[in-house]
Amino acid sequence: MTTHHLRLPAVAALLVLFLALAASPQDLAKCWFQYAWKLRTTASRVWYLNESTRGFVAVQFGGSGDTPVTADYDGDGKSDVAVYRSGVWYILRSSTAAFDAIAFGAAGDVPAPADFDGDARADVAVFRPATGYWYEQLSGGGSAAVRHGMPGDVPVAADYDGDGRADVNVFRASTGTWYRINSGSGAFAAVQFRSVGDRP
Repeated sequence: MTTHHLRLPAVAALLVLFLALAASPQDLAKCWFQYAWKLRTTASRVWYLNESTRGFVAVQFGGSGDTPVTADYDGDGKSDVAVYRSGVWYILRSSTAAFDAIAFGAAGDVPAPADFDGDARADVAVFRPATGYWYEQLSGGGSAAVRHGMPGDVPVAADYDGDGRADVNVFRASTGTWYRINSGSGAFAAVQFRSVGDRP
């Protein structure tokens, strides 16, 4: 695992820059308009959040082609802005505004973050369709590898048995069946539930 920390007080820095460059309120408004326009023209790298406490927020984070992997990685009860890119996880932690880059996964893996160890923090995890294996890097320490699934399956890890830990689970569109391994008992379960065109 490779992890890097970097403070990113991006919004504050931008405001300071605008204030320093703007000679008048009109100039300030113009600068902000240009920046807002730039955000929208690079939409693949911008998160538009409608937060329950702060209202509308726009956060520039990630690159074109990244996969969003929002989850609460730091256990503060708030989802963190995060993306997965070719085996690397980029996470902007809401509790500290620190930026983490975590190398975990390989080309072709499907990111599947969830709290597998029950410590109230999402764990970095991937599903490898080619082999049917799940690889988990547990936030409480250690790692795990579980074989469950096949090519074409969609990973949908969540706490289905109510024990506080996410269960390894896949949805197989060809049959409309959900296949899971309960973390509490280790028991296997299969549930057919879907309509044509449904996505988990």
